[in-house]
Amino acid sequence: MFESFEEAERNRGLKGFLARHFGPVVHLDLAELGIRQIGIVFMVLSIVVGIVGMAMTGSALVLVDTLILGFLGFMLYLTKSRIAAIFLMAFSLLVALLAFPAALPWVWVLFSARAIQLTFGYRRLQKLRSAALTAME
Repeated sequence: MFESFEEAERNRGLKGFLARHFGPVVHLDLAELGIRQIGIVFMVLSIVVGIVGMAMTGSALVLVDTLILGFLGFMLYLTKSRIAAIFLMAFSLLVALLAFPAALPWVWVLFSARAIQLTFGYRRLQKLRSAALTAME
């Protein structure tokens, strides 16, 4: 609520954008919100990729990729699990490597890397909060 001048300056421009979206995880509620948003992004991306892939190729094999990506995004959204984030990273990295000249799958890799960072930070902050609550009792 009462942020200092330095904090307000840090949140501006490209440096602020990078700090907000790729910086360390220091707030539990922001980590949870980020994990949920990344889960939604992957669910929406999987739908878009499925529709575009079916229109371009006409093959049902595109739906397998879409279903796996959507399922992993949904699991991340529901559970905020580190395992779901790691599987999402592995799958998106595999897709990016198989479709190498394309640039869009590498954006998925960046999102999944941030999901890993957020889930591990979320669990760490949860442990710190529960330890602080236990110490207060």
